[in-house]
Amino acid sequence: MPSLLNWAIPQTRPILMIPGPTELPYPVIQAMNQPPAIQYDQSFDEGVLEPTTLALRDVFQTQHEVILLPGSGRTALEAGAASVIEAGDPVLVVDSRPCPDPVVMSNTVSCVRTSRGIEPAAVVARMRDQYGILIGTGLAEMRTFTLRIGTMGITASPQFVLPTLSALELALRDLGATGQAGAGVAAAQTVFAGTA
Repeated sequence: MPSLLNWAIPQTRPILMIPGPTELPYPVIQAMNQPPAIQYDQSFDEGVLEPTTLALRDVFQTQHEVILLPGSGRTALEAGAASVIEAGDPVLVVDSRPCPDPVVMSNTVSCVRTSRGIEPAAVVARMRDQYGILIGTGLAEMRTFTLRIGTMGITASPQFVLPTLSALELALRDLGATGQAGAGVAAAQTVFAGTA
C-alpha cells in the first residue's frame, strides 16, 4: 500500500488535544531522557520524593502528610471513594450525561456539538490525517454529534489551543461546514489577550 508523505506535518504523531493522555512540557520530555532513578535510594528520597511531597502540602493547603499514589485519574477516584465508603454503605451514583449543550467548556475539556450533516468521526480523522492534531468524539450516545478537545497542562496554552482551533475550522470547512473563517481563532486570541 503506497504511503503519502504530508510535508506540512513535521511531527511523527498527531498533537494530543484529547481529554487524556496529554502532551508533556519539553523540560519533562528532556528529563525523561535521563537514566532512571532508583526510587529506593536515599538520593531519590532527599532529592525528589521529600521536596515533592512537601511542595504538594502547599498545593493542597495542608500541614498533613501527602501520599503519592501512582496511577490514572480513575485510580485517584477509586482511592478517594474507598477511603470514605465501607462495605454495605449506601451510595448515590449520578449520571451526568456529558456535553448536553452545543458547547460545554471546563478547565480541561471542551465539548462541541457538530453541525447537522457533519460527522464527528470524520472531523477527528481529517484533523489527525491532514492537520496533525488529534481530538476526540463525544462519549457513548453523544459520539455521533459532539467533539471533545482536551486542554490540560501545556495544551491549555495559546501555542496548542490556537493551532487546534485553526485546524478545526479548516477540517470543518473541508467537510462542507460554512461559517466565518477565523472566527474561533479570533475569539480565542481575545480570551488569551485578556480582553474577553
